[in-house]
Amino acid sequence: MLKIKSIYSQGTTKEVEDGLIINPPFFGVIDATSEPSHFIGKGLIFNGMSSGEMTRKIILETFYSAKGNDSLEEVILLANKKLVKLWQGSKITLNRSDLIGGAAFVFAKINKEKIEIIQGGDCFALWVKKSNKIEITRNQVYFHELEALKIISELMKKHKGDRKKMWLDLYKPLSQLRLRDNNKKTKTGFAILNGQPSLKECWQKIEIPIKSLKLLLLFSDGFVPFQKEDELAKETIKFYQKGGLNYILKKKREYEKKNRKRKLPSF
Repeated sequence: MLKIKSIYSQGTTKEVEDGLIINPPFFGVIDATSEPSHFIGKGLIFNGMSSGEMTRKIILETFYSAKGNDSLEEVILLANKKLVKLWQGSKITLNRSDLIGGAAFVFAKINKEKIEIIQGGDCFALWVKKSNKIEITRNQVYFHELEALKIISELMKKHKGDRKKMWLDLYKPLSQLRLRDNNKKTKTGFAILNGQPSLKECWQKIEIPIKSLKLLLLFSDGFVPFQKEDELAKETIKFYQKGGLNYILKKKREYEKKNRKRKLPSF
């Protein structure tokens, strides 16, 4: 019997750029983001919404309109095509990933005999098999984020903890990182749902037999601390077993509070 549980926490951000998909047989989590210029007050606006919010809206609408016999790939690629039209309307070419929004994602389609999972960016799927073996999708953005966190840490020191000044200085290096890594098959590259045609070449696709599965969890990166896959998998399952999704969120908020006191960056 299929049991579904979900939890959503917006955190401190003003824009609503994250989203949940619960439209059986489709499930998913997205973590959208606006272009870097948004953080210095010069980003794209669509009917009062940031590009990240519009990206979220388009992806959710596409999945909630999907039919059960649609393939998971078809639905994702349809959302990607709709984003192409959005950027074309703003006269932005698709190779300028520093000028457009996008979304990290993990989507699943539950079929009779298997679960299909397609993942991109730093959203992730974590599952436990009936043998109690824990498996997790690869964190595609690990090296990208290590570099970004190093830059943020240096800028926070430069500006003595002033996050507003840090973001002003971060604009250019963040733009360069996105140009280099978005939908690129490189060590630092990762898949992001932003309209670019190379998306399919960069995402991770996994199939899990239903009969072997005990538990499947889908998360955005903001829900848990940034870690390597093996550490992340073990810690997340440990917290889940103690108190479910609410306990994981509680531990995440404790982690954030501790880092704020130590003036460590979060990204």
